[in-house]
Amino acid sequence: MKRRITELMKSLRTREIVDEDIDFLVGFIGDGVAIPRRYLAAVLNQLRRRQAPAGFPKYGLLLESGDEIVGAILLIFSENYADGATAIHCHLTSWYVKPEFRPYASIFYLRALKYKNVTYLNISARPKTWKIIEAQGFKRYSSGQVIAPTLANMFVPNKGKPFEVFLFTPDLDLAMDPREIRLLADHTRYGCTTICCKVGDEVYPFVFQRRMLKKYIPVVQLIYCRRLEDLATCIAPISRVLLKMGAMAIRADANGPIKGVIGPFIKDLEPRWYKGGAAPQLSNLAYTQNAFAPLV
Repeated sequence: MKRRITELMKSLRTREIVDEDIDFLVGFIGDGVAIPRRYLAAVLNQLRRRQAPAGFPKYGLLLESGDEIVGAILLIFSENYADGATAIHCHLTSWYVKPEFRPYASIFYLRALKYKNVTYLNISARPKTWKIIEAQGFKRYSSGQVIAPTLANMFVPNKGKPFEVFLFTPDLDLAMDPREIRLLADHTRYGCTTICCKVGDEVYPFVFQRRMLKKYIPVVQLIYCRRLEDLATCIAPISRVLLKMGAMAIRADANGPIKGVIGPFIKDLEPRWYKGGAAPQLSNLAYTQNAFAPLV
């Protein structure tokens, strides 16, 4: 047995995922961790079309034994904009190692954390793994979700402030940081709903992605806004637009109820973790897997 383990370790190597691996990985990861192939293919195709920040993998890493792929982890690196600055984020997502190679899974996972000056995100951990990822040094930054029904919130008083609401398009002349405009343009290409709410001279940008609640209720996930308070500021006109588009509720990462937004806070519903760097903003899931395709 000891000789067998030694031989296996000698045969193992890690390399970056390349374009030619994608079709195989749709089935390998999708079937391995029970992710619908259609959804995973949509995410991988978004990654195929975009460029990762210089010096980082485009897709993630593979674990190989000889010429056989026995493990894979998707790493979504991005230059993430927030509060007037950019930082490198990496969403660790969708990873699988064949059962006979599980003893080496932790070593493989640690190799994914080798990159310096990166904030790592784990935003889709299953409850049975929460203690494990916290033991690995991840800290929770979002404790749950606020579920804000659009029908209820469309009648929230706007305190006399005039609103102008419009869908973002790249040709608009907006007084915004070019990095934020690029974020909105990128997510429009990903199929997100990008909305701007103008209050006086201030423009508040929002990015939402479609998803389903309890498998049959159409809702949207808040992917990006500058701060959660902006959602409260614009909740009525935003809700009216989203309701017309068929969204029955807005889901938003939070650590408690959002003042000015009608809807319950549900603790431990899709909590989020991070490791390294500053804690991500609650209202920023930009360039994560959640943004790349509707979640059903």
